[in-house]
Amino acid sequence: MKESKRGFRGIRLLLAMAVLCIGIFAAVPVFAAHSTVYNGVNYARVYDYSYYTKVHPSLSGKSDRTVLSYFVNTGMNRGEQAISSFNPKSYRRGLQSLRIRYGTNYRKYYQHFMSTGYKSAWYRSRANGINRITKPVTTYKGFNYARVYDFNYYMSKYPSLNKKYWDNDIAALEYFVKQGLGKKQQASRSFYVESYRLANAAIRATYGTDYPDIARYYCQHPSRYGGAVGVRTLRNPITKYKGIELKNVFDYKYYTTHNSDVYKYSPSRANDDAAAIIHFATVGIFQGKVAKAGVSSRSSAYKQAKTRLSGVVPNAGSSEYVKANKYSSNTKYLILVNRGKHQVYIFSGKKGSWTKIKTFACCVGAPATPTVTGVFQVQDKGPYFLTGSRKNRRCWYWTRIHLNYLFHSVIYDNSSSPRHIVDGTMGRSVSHGCIRLAVSNAKWIYDKMPRGTKIVIYN
Repeated sequence: MKESKRGFRGIRLLLAMAVLCIGIFAAVPVFAAHSTVYNGVNYARVYDYSYYTKVHPSLSGKSDRTVLSYFVNTGMNRGEQAISSFNPKSYRRGLQSLRIRYGTNYRKYYQHFMSTGYKSAWYRSRANGINRITKPVTTYKGFNYARVYDFNYYMSKYPSLNKKYWDNDIAALEYFVKQGLGKKQQASRSFYVESYRLANAAIRATYGTDYPDIARYYCQHPSRYGGAVGVRTLRNPITKYKGIELKNVFDYKYYTTHNSDVYKYSPSRANDDAAAIIHFATVGIFQGKVAKAGVSSRSSAYKQAKTRLSGVVPNAGSSEYVKANKYSSNTKYLILVNRGKHQVYIFSGKKGSWTKIKTFACCVGAPATPTVTGVFQVQDKGPYFLTGSRKNRRCWYWTRIHLNYLFHSVIYDNSSSPRHIVDGTMGRSVSHGCIRLAVSNAKWIYDKMPRGTKIVIYN
C-alpha cells in the first residue's frame, strides 16, 4: 500500500513538472517565418529576408512588408542579390540566350528563375559564381560578325571600352558595329579592317572607306582576299574609273601629294585611292589638274582621257557629285542636303555611279536652331502635321530624317488641303531645324524615297 501511494505521488510530481514546463515554454515568444509573398507572388526562390537585410544594413529591423516591397520594386530592377543561392547578374552572365532575350532587364531574370530556371540543374549551375560574360554574342540585327569580332579581345585592346562594356556584351557589339568599325578599331586578333582595305584594291574600289561594309564583306567571303592583318601601306592604287584605265595620266601618290583638295570629300582623308581617282575623274581632269609626273594637261593622253570621261561622268566637276559618290545607300536613291547653299540633291544609281536626278531649293534651320548634320536614313512619313503656337498651321508631306528633323512643305494654313501659304520662305536659314521645301518637292520625296534611303546633310 505504501509503495502504491509513493507511485501516485511520483506520477503527480511528474505531471506538475510537465505543467510547469508547458507554462515556461508558453511564455517564450515563437517567431513566424518572414513573408516572401508580395501581391500574390511568392519570391522565396530569389529572396531571403535575413540575407537581404544583412547585405543592406539600412533595411535591418524594418518590417517584412517594407523590406520585401523594397526588393520587389527597387532591388529587382537593380539586379540585387537577395538570397545566397541566386545572383541575377551571375545568371545573366552565364546564359547567352537570356541576355539576347532580356538584355539588362534584371526583373526578367528573377522571373525566369522563379518560373523555370529552378527546375533545371543547368540553369541552377548559372545562378551563382559567374563573374564574367560567357559565350559573348557575335550577331547583331541578324548578321554574324564572329569572323571580325571577339568580345574578350576587343575589351582587352581598348580599356576605356572595357570599363564601360565589360559586363554587357550586347551593348559592346552594337557599339563596335555602329561606331567602332567606323573608327577602324580592331576587334579580332585575326582581322583588322584597315589592313584588309589597304591590301585589296578591289575592296577599295567597291567600298571605298565604308569600313562596316568592308567588314561584312570579309565575314561573308573570308578566303577571297588576303591581308586581313599586318598591312600598313596602300597596295596597288586604283587607276580605273568606270572601266576607263587612267594609269597613263594618273598616279595616286603624285596626285594626292600635289593636290590638297583631293580628300575634301573623303571621310578618312588619307590612304583613300578610291576618293582620289573619283576626284580626278570627275573634277580634277576637267580643271586641268596634273596627276602624273611628266604628263601635262595639254598632252594627247590627257586630252583623250578627258574626252572618254566626258562621256561617262554626268555633272562632271560638280562638288556634290564627288561627294555623293563616296556613299552607298540601302536603296537606289541618295539624298544630299547642302545647308550653306540651301539645296537638296537627289541621286539615283549606286556608290561610284550616282546620277543627279533632282535639285530642290530649301530652307534650313536658323543659327539658334540649326539643321543637324551627318549621315541618316529615311524613316517614317506622314501626310501633314500641325504647327504654330495655336496648332493652327499645317506642314504637308513630312519625311523623317532623324528624331524631330524632317523634310516637309513650307507652312500653310489649317485648311484640309495645301492651298494657302502662310510662310513660303525659301533659300534661307530660318526654320526650327527641319528642311522646308515647296509642297510639290516635299510630296515628291514623300512619294518616291523608300525607307532606308541614305541622307547626307553637310555644310
